[in-house]
Amino acid sequence: MTHRFFAAASVAALIAGPAVASDWDLNERFEAGMEAEDAAALAALFEEDAISYGPDGQTARGRAEIQASWQGFFDAFDNITLELAPDGSHGDDQTHAEWGIYTLTMTPAAGGEEITSMGRYTDYSVKSEDGWRYKFDHASPMAE
Repeated sequence: MTHRFFAAASVAALIAGPAVASDWDLNERFEAGMEAEDAAALAALFEEDAISYGPDGQTARGRAEIQASWQGFFDAFDNITLELAPDGSHGDDQTHAEWGIYTLTMTPAAGGEEITSMGRYTDYSVKSEDGWRYKFDHASPMAE
């Protein structure tokens, strides 16, 4: 009986996955910041020394550059929606990596047709006393 209990408990622990899943919510906060067009809120999701490799090929280093990069995007587009579809993740209670596909829909601020862009993303985040923050992220458009 004791062996069955421990075997069942071991299987349950493996199925449950790492503790990180219970409080890692960066995707939800990132999507909300995008849809609110809030560059400051997005930058706050990153470590002070984070690096962001954008789908436009640009690299933003540190929160100030990351915020400026997103502000330029928000100045150019409106009606932004973002959907992140994770393909996988790996982490523990201090680090988290995730990769997947994004779908970004937006309308040029100057007017025009709605644009939909799809691409791949990879991010790495760390947990500090301030909570979870991205250390780096990388987005690249799908090949046409």
